[in-house]
Amino acid sequence: CWFHYTEGLRELLRRPHLRIEDPLHTTGAGALGYYLEYVGLPDLPPRRLLAKTYWRGSPELKYRATWLPSDADKGYRSTQIRVGFMTAFYFRHSVGLLTEGVIRTLNRQKF
Repeated sequence: CWFHYTEGLRELLRRPHLRIEDPLHTTGAGALGYYLEYVGLPDLPPRRLLAKTYWRGSPELKYRATWLPSDADKGYRSTQIRVGFMTAFYFRHSVGLLTEGVIRTLNRQKF
């Protein structure tokens, strides 16, 4: 699973022309590597490959608002832990229903 997943991403990256037309609607649990945690191997390397694949296939995902300075992230230190949530299943799905409570009850002093 882990090996085939990473090899599949590497194969996509070897293509001279890679285009992901609609990245928002072409992702799913498998595409995002949801099951990688169950293999017992590090999931960071394949997730980095996945990010590289999406950035190459959909360069518009790299968009940065023109009003943000180019060094906006450099030296940024917050006392809070920054957390982002991304899923296609926030609405009418058990994942969204369960995650809603987690997000709503996060300690805003820490996150």
